[in-house]
Amino acid sequence: MLVGFSYLYLLLFDEQRDPVALQPLIVVDQDLIVTAAATIKAAINFVRKFWPCFLQARILLAGCLDGDSKPGVIAPASPRRVNGLLAEALCICARRQKISLVSTKDFPAGMREELSPFVRAGYTRVGGFPPLVLDLNFTSFDQYMDSRLSRVTRNFTCLRRADATSPPIALNVAKG
Repeated sequence: MLVGFSYLYLLLFDEQRDPVALQPLIVVDQDLIVTAAATIKAAINFVRKFWPCFLQARILLAGCLDGDSKPGVIAPASPRRVNGLLAEALCICARRQKISLVSTKDFPAGMREELSPFVRAGYTRVGGFPPLVLDLNFTSFDQYMDSRLSRVTRNFTCLRRADATSPPIALNVAKG
């Protein structure tokens, strides 16, 4: 288990005690000064002697890290009903675990109606990031180096020293 990170499952039941959803949860303990300057960190660490959780946040992300961005509804349950239960359960979970920020995975626009119980429960919808497209239009690592990096970077002596002491970097291009 990584420090500051836990992976849980939330199993939701309806009024008849039948399982209706299985929702993965990721809880992260985030130190908000991780990128601060050393002098600021020293001052904050002094305050933390008296208030240990100062400028630290617990964050909960509901949803699987990979997959098709759909909630874990177990058929034949109604997705809209399950999302109402999930919104309520996440609030209870956050309160019990002292979580300050609850978020769900970015869902496609076509699911907004299905996820409307979250808005009614007080959640705020924030627009997601555009999809990432990575053009891997090269056949070898050398071609990548020639096309993507500047001459100054390619000739940087640290890279040359690392090349001499490190195992070679290999690139496999799979066509499927």
